[in-house]
Amino acid sequence: KSNKEKKSNKEKKSNKEKKSSKEKNETTSSVDADNFSRACTTDDECKGYYGNSESAGCWLGKCQMCLPGNYRTFRGGKCMCAKNGGGNDNFDVSVSGPRNGLVDGVSLFPLFGGQFFDRCNECRRRMEADGVIMPGSSCSRNPTGTMSLGPLNMDPLWKDFGPPNVSHTIGRYPADCIPNSGGGSACKLRCGIHNGRQLHINYNPRMSNRERSQVMGLPLFFGDWRNGCLACGSTLETAGFIESGWECTRRMDGIYLDKFQYRMQ
Repeated sequence: KSNKEKKSNKEKKSNKEKKSSKEKNETTSSVDADNFSRACTTDDECKGYYGNSESAGCWLGKCQMCLPGNYRTFRGGKCMCAKNGGGNDNFDVSVSGPRNGLVDGVSLFPLFGGQFFDRCNECRRRMEADGVIMPGSSCSRNPTGTMSLGPLNMDPLWKDFGPPNVSHTIGRYPADCIPNSGGGSACKLRCGIHNGRQLHINYNPRMSNRERSQVMGLPLFFGDWRNGCLACGSTLETAGFIESGWECTRRMDGIYLDKFQYRMQ
């Protein structure tokens, strides 16, 4: 080959390598940017080469950010959201949810170092950026010396929780309500008709594997409480809203669907 042809081939190869490198960098930047802004809610989102480690709380292939994505493994109802000393992975500071917002795991040292407010605000910023909570929360010191982040509005995290409604008598009521909204009483989970009466429980998961909720809609006096509770629990299990293993417990103020666990979807 002539020197001219060799030079031409060399230039083509060089341009091709530059283009490939540029495309690779653009892809990497795009993936990293997407991961930085997206919260993980399941361990599956933490798999692969890139993972979700920038802001979503992935660590060693596990999502440590927030429930309900981790609901089945029951990690105590905590959002892992900050790290003592700073950092974007292996979080060891958490905010308990979905209501009280207690900040836990902050190092006591250095004394009077301001780390409680720092870690609390770090959790607030990260959880807002990842769409876990709505803006409006603030950090405050409790009389016991602990730190709280509140009020917590976790509607974005809960809006898609659970399976879809089965009918107008089984499922969320109102149909578009969000679990755990309105202090835990704004969303009802209807569980069918018993003796002509619509039954329901409040749809307010506590992120626990031992939930308890009163079965509402039964007559106050001379009501068929136990069979009504059994019918409610069976309906919710069949419809996919709760796992098996629940029971009914009678108390002074009524009967409760007890020791159950919600399904995510």
